[in-house]
Amino acid sequence: MVRKPTIQRQVVRTLLVLRFQISLSNEMPSKLANSPSRLALQHLLLKHKPHIIIISKPWLLFEHFLRRWFNRLHFKLFALNNRNSLDPNIWCLCLNHINPIILSIIDQQISFSIQENNLTYCISAIYASTNYIHRRLLWQTIENIQSQYNLPWCSIGDFNTILGSHEHRCATPPARTHMNDFFAWSDSNCFFHLPTRGVQFTWSNGRGGRRYTERRLDRAICNQAWLDMCSSLNFSTLTRSKSDHFPLLMEFETVSTSFVSQF
Repeated sequence: MVRKPTIQRQVVRTLLVLRFQISLSNEMPSKLANSPSRLALQHLLLKHKPHIIIISKPWLLFEHFLRRWFNRLHFKLFALNNRNSLDPNIWCLCLNHINPIILSIIDQQISFSIQENNLTYCISAIYASTNYIHRRLLWQTIENIQSQYNLPWCSIGDFNTILGSHEHRCATPPARTHMNDFFAWSDSNCFFHLPTRGVQFTWSNGRGGRRYTERRLDRAICNQAWLDMCSSLNFSTLTRSKSDHFPLLMEFETVSTSFVSQF
């Protein structure tokens, strides 16, 4: 029996990651349809046509956001993070025809897999704690779930830390313990930090004078299998709107090959 390739299927997927204030905290749900933040979100969706959207810190309960607004754009909610008594602050949405499988949900991340054609890959949506002790729980969680699934994997979002002083601009130096933790974790797991086209620093605190700070907090980290899976991969920042973070856009293309058996 001889197995010969018959056809190659190319699939292009776009992932949009936003740290986005959906509405001002004093707006009532009935007024959200005309809010500037919602119009800005709609502009991003129509312009970049993402297949998956990750929104962190929306300052709004999802049930207060009109679900039919996303439905009109052919998106559905498939996961919220679990913060126990606190409101969820990670929303994961996708186009209606995509069916992610949830692998893990905690307060700082949502991990899910997607199967298309003959390929299965995994994505972790990240919104890390500002406390480096708490972030260690996130590092351990990602490490554990990736060890359970030998698959292409990409973690993307706000990691709330940096690799080194080259990712920090401020009059005062960054804390070395936080950087060492992050570097040691990613290095020991052989993770790759994808280069980003666009701005060098993805976050700023908006303060003036010597207190002004910029950092590269938002990024995508993947394993070797993810790089091997992608025939094309682009990762960039977009124009900032309604947030102190720049949005992230990842576009990746996969190729799967089908076989037939011949005797």
